[in-house]
Amino acid sequence: ASHGFASTDRWDNSWAVEITRGRESDKWLDITPTSQDLPFGRCLVASAAMVDPNDPDRALLGMYGGCGSGGYGPCPSSEMWVLSATRLQAAAAEGSGARAATAWEKKETCVGARNFGAMAALPSLQDGTFFLFGGNGRPLVGPDEDGQLNSLSLAADTWSRTVLDGDRPMQPGGAAQ
Repeated sequence: ASHGFASTDRWDNSWAVEITRGRESDKWLDITPTSQDLPFGRCLVASAAMVDPNDPDRALLGMYGGCGSGGYGPCPSSEMWVLSATRLQAAAAEGSGARAATAWEKKETCVGARNFGAMAALPSLQDGTFFLFGGNGRPLVGPDEDGQLNSLSLAADTWSRTVLDGDRPMQPGGAAQ
């Protein structure tokens, strides 16, 4: 979980949950990077997580857009960030005070600013791909073409836009995840 809000506050912290088979020892791990600039606090982001297809001990969290209203940043935003976290299992096993190795990386973007988008991750493409659909912005930020699916390949570090044929969900104002 990363970024969110309560009332007028916007958060820029990130958390992972360790889920165990017995469930009695499930716990939250603070994975907020401590030695770098963070994406500004925001809410209403599109996000998805995946295991790195080339490194099973590395988790990736993609985050697009969102609203930094209240002086935190633009609303809506057109930023894409990817949080990389390694040593999650070791940090959980070591207990209190142990930290996973984490870092945010800002990616280039070619899609418009938005809130309420839907994001999914597909590591099985062997390049680590995040898909972004829908969402809405201000009147000057037009919606994507009807049926447009945006994707970011992490291996190629490139965005693609594809307009899909056939029946599709409504996208203005948000898409169900």
